[in-house]
Order: sequence, then structure tokens, then C-alpha cells
Amino acid sequence: MLAALLITTALAAPATLTDRKALERPVFVEKTADKAVVLAQASLAADPNAAGHEPTFLEQYLTYQLSPVPLAQVKDGLVMSHVIGYLLYGCAGGLWGPVVSVNGAEFSGDVALTWFLSGLIWFGIATIATGTGIGALLFLVVPYLTTTATLNAIDRQMKAKGLKPPPSKDKPPEPGTTTPPPDTPPPSYAY
Repeated sequence: MLAALLITTALAAPATLTDRKALERPVFVEKTADKAVVLAQASLAADPNAAGHEPTFLEQYLTYQLSPVPLAQVKDGLVMSHVIGYLLYGCAGGLWGPVVSVNGAEFSGDVALTWFLSGLIWFGIATIATGTGIGALLFLVVPYLTTTATLNAIDRQMKAKGLKPPPSKDKPPEPGTTTPPPDTPPPSYAY
């Protein structure tokens, strides 16, 4: 009852009115040597799982979200990893879910250590927070958090090996060319 009241209050609370112009960042455009246009803002976001980046303790064990630029294999196995992580939580589902679901993932000491320490730390935080009343809710999120930490460890492992996402089957059209319209229009559902 209290949780429903808090959610309703949070959703019904008026948002803070701020000047939209103050929040917007200007878009910077860079031209590279091959005349491709790249947004400079894309380079501002540091990848915590980049091959040359040494993750901090918080980035490695206490992460609560997937890397902003994960490999396609990790992104594809995200949902199944979390499902297995929840269903088999007592049987190391947060470790085996990502290892099984991510194409090309390897079971290694770093991945297992990340899963173990992340689970231990988040379980300890949830246990301590039980005295405040939110610990019981936090126990529901521990499988998600440990699975996410494991997915980030696998992403770091794959990027360190130099693995690239598989090539897409649909290649983008070359600049200056247009794709011809299909021979038959798609079916209409307006009938």
C-alpha cells in the first residue's frame, strides 16, 4: 500500500520548470579525413568498458546499468541473461545467464569474480537496508544488478580481445545513391 502511494505521489508530482535552453548542449560537427560527418558529442561519452580503460571499483562491481555502448552480442543477450539470472538466482543464474546468452562470451576468472563480488556487495547492502524498510524491495533487484555487472565484465572481456560486432546483413546505402521503391506497396490494414 505504501509503495503504491509513493509511486502515485511521484508520478503526480509536478515537474520542476527549468529553462530548456540552459539544458541543451550545442551540437558540434567534425569532419574527418574521409569526409564523413561525426557528431562530436558521441566522443564525449566515455565507454567504461573500452579496451584501454581500467574500470574503477564502482564501474566493475557496483554498476547498475549496462555500458552506454555495448557490443551487439551483449546487447542481443541482455534480456535472456536477465531472465536466466532471475530464474536461476540461487544457482548462480547471474553468472551463467550472461555466459550462455551472449554469443562469444567466455567463462573466465574475471567474469566469475565480478559476479561473485557484485552479488556479495549488493546482498550486503540489501541486508543493511532492510532496517530502513526498502531492503526487501532491494532484494528483488539484486539478481538484476549482479547480472548487469557480469554483462559489463563480458563486454570488457570481448572488447579487450578486439572483437567487433558482427557485420550487419543490411548495409547502409552509399552516399548519393537512393534505394528504389518496392515493386508492390505494403498491404494496408485500413480495410
